[in-house]
Amino acid sequence: MSLHDIGTGECINTYMLISEITTKTIQPIKPIAPITPEKSRINALKTQKERANTALKSEQQRQQRTKAVAGIQKAQQSLAKINQG
Repeated sequence: MSLHDIGTGECINTYMLISEITTKTIQPIKPIAPITPEKSRINALKTQKERANTALKSEQQRQQRTKAVAGIQKAQQSLAKINQG
């Protein structure tokens, strides 16, 4: 076996048996239980709620921008009339 100094005064073994690697580093994969129809429906409703909230916020922001642009245009028209007259 070959031992290498890694600079901290410790030596590591660079040759490991495959059984050492698999038993020490690889963890078995645990299966995930299937989702019940009830849980699936709840998840779908939660996703739908999140999308509806996002759509609501987007629409509110769009309406605020539209209202702000209309206010700016009205103010510009008023200023143009004042400057002409």
